[in-house]
Formats: sequence, C-alpha cells, structure tokens
Amino acid sequence: GKDLRNLALLRCNLCQCCKIRANTNVILPGSSLEDPSSLGKKKSNSESYLQEAVDHLVAAHDAMGQRDADPVTWDMVSEELAATLLVLGVRRRQSTLSSSSPEPLILQAMRLTPGAEKAIVEPMERSCAIYESLGTPKANHQAAAAHYQLALYFSKVWTCQRDEARTREKLAAAFEHYGAAHRYFFRHVRGNEATFVVLS
Repeated sequence: GKDLRNLALLRCNLCQCCKIRANTNVILPGSSLEDPSSLGKKKSNSESYLQEAVDHLVAAHDAMGQRDADPVTWDMVSEELAATLLVLGVRRRQSTLSSSSPEPLILQAMRLTPGAEKAIVEPMERSCAIYESLGTPKANHQAAAAHYQLALYFSKVWTCQRDEARTREKLAAAFEHYGAAHRYFFRHVRGNEATFVVLS
C-alpha cells in the first residue's frame, strides 16, 4: 500500500545520496579517505557507494514483493536500478581496463580473474535485462546503450584470452552485443546519428 510506496521512495532517495557520494571529490570528515595514505582507495570507495545504491533499490523491490503491489512505483525503482547497475558496471570496466594507464591493455586484461570479469559484466547484463523487461521507448534506448557498453568490454578482452575457446566466446559476445545495439539504432536513427555511425 501507501507505506510500501513511501518506503520505496525513501530507498530511491538513499540511492541518489549514494550516487552523489560516488561521484563527488569531497572527503567527508571522519571518513577513512581523510587519511592521505588512503587516497588510493578512492576508486574502490566510489564503486562501493554505487553498490550500496544498488542494494537500496533491490531492498525496495524486496519490500514491495511484486510489481502488482504498485506498478508505477515498481517500474520507477526498476528504471533507477537498471541505470545504477549500468553505471556500476561501466565504472568497474573503466577502472580495471584503463586506456590512460601506462600499462598495455593486454596486460591489464590478462590479469582479469573470472570473479573480476563477473563483477564487470553481471551488473551491465542485469541492467540490460531490466530495461528490456520495461519495454518503454526510453528503456529500449537504454537497453541498446547497455548492449553497447557490454560490447565495448568484450571487444577489449577477446584478443587477450589464454585459449581459443575463450577467445571465440568473447568475440562472439562482442558481436552479439554490437549487433543488438546496431539493430536498435538502425531503427531509431533520427537523433542518434552519431551513435549509429560509430556502430556502423
């Protein structure tokens, strides 16, 4: 009822607070980052705030139980959850495979453990699935963006695998996600010309 809706809205507000902290350069008093020796933790700290934001939204869904309880609020939480998961996955990819790092990309990619890869890919895949389940024009656009971000990841790592089977698997995933993004933007070129050109 109304209480569940208010709880979900409160969780959404807490999510926004976490996302602000993830994106700010402000070091709060009493924070572990106040210690100069801890500044190297900033990257993981940012990701932990994003994960906390995700947890708030998952808790909002859990409290509501099912979409029928309040479809409008459920979909609002779903859209925010999908957006936050996508940002989390992209942030992890960028921090793990950095083009600005002095270390060659191939060496960065070869150090990726299955757990590290899952931490990058799973949030983006969940985001994509949520957007596709919503089915609205905006969500369909964002699902295509999620496919594109997944394609970027797989296109970076497919050449760095230790055996042929994994190389084929990653390359196939890159083509699959590029294809999904391209199909959407091919049907919706107007206003997305630059993205369509990049995908083509």
